[in-house]
Amino acid sequence: MKEQLERYSPKADFEAFYHADEEACTVAVHRHDFYEMLFFIEGDVTYVVDGHPYPLREGDLLVIPPGAQHYAVFGEARPFRRVLLWLTADLVRSLERGER
Repeated sequence: MKEQLERYSPKADFEAFYHADEEACTVAVHRHDFYEMLFFIEGDVTYVVDGHPYPLREGDLLVIPPGAQHYAVFGEARPFRRVLLWLTADLVRSLERGER
């Protein structure tokens, strides 16, 4: 798979999304400059992060740091439901310092 630079970035310190895809979708190899947290609800998906496969199970929380190359591999076609949270690196650093 050819890597793509993620064209999305948070419009604020963080953004949250709920996605539900009824059929397997395509998630190309990509990376971005923010943290992505994926709370897995349902589906048959393995996320590959920097070459390491992570088969997701209901209730898993996957944290993808800035710059990590990642993509999804889908098994049988069924709903793929997840909640995504994007956090800027500046927000995470300020939380680490106890500033927020």
